[in-house]
Amino acid sequence: AVRGVIIASIYAPNGNPQPGPKFDYKLAWLARLRRHATTLRRSGAPVVLLPRQKMHSDTRVPNVDAMLRNHIPLALGTGSCAITNDGDVLGEAAALYARFPQRDAGVFVSMATSGGATALGYDEHLGTLDVGKSPGILHIDFDTRIDSNPERFVLKERQRPRALLAPQKVPKAF
Repeated sequence: AVRGVIIASIYAPNGNPQPGPKFDYKLAWLARLRRHATTLRRSGAPVVLLPRQKMHSDTRVPNVDAMLRNHIPLALGTGSCAITNDGDVLGEAAALYARFPQRDAGVFVSMATSGGATALGYDEHLGTLDVGKSPGILHIDFDTRIDSNPERFVLKERQRPRALLAPQKVPKAF
């Protein structure tokens, strides 16, 4: 853990050829991973997803529906600059929304804003517009003729001009 944040990147053993000792090793490895994942899930620790990083190397994305059903706190981060060089956490939200269009767009915007603040332990200072907080404020021209849902608009109209009205004030402990 780094400052209380658990960091994991998973690359499962190949397991070929099967049957054989490498395949047996893979099955045992996956069983240990399931047990460890269950422990982490029960801990209530937030999960930070990097969907565009994942989609670059694999067409699958994490099962967001299952995580939300299991009340796992979710946040979004940005991946390698070699893959997603924009550092745009709303781009990550848009990528997930494109894969889970049945979900309300606000779920993904929350993962990018308040979810990230909570995952980093800064939810008292950042992530939402509340008295006493200092989140960054981004202005995006909104046209109600295009979409009446602001969260969906933000995720679908990413190419629209944006202006940072107020930079976030990150607590000194960061």
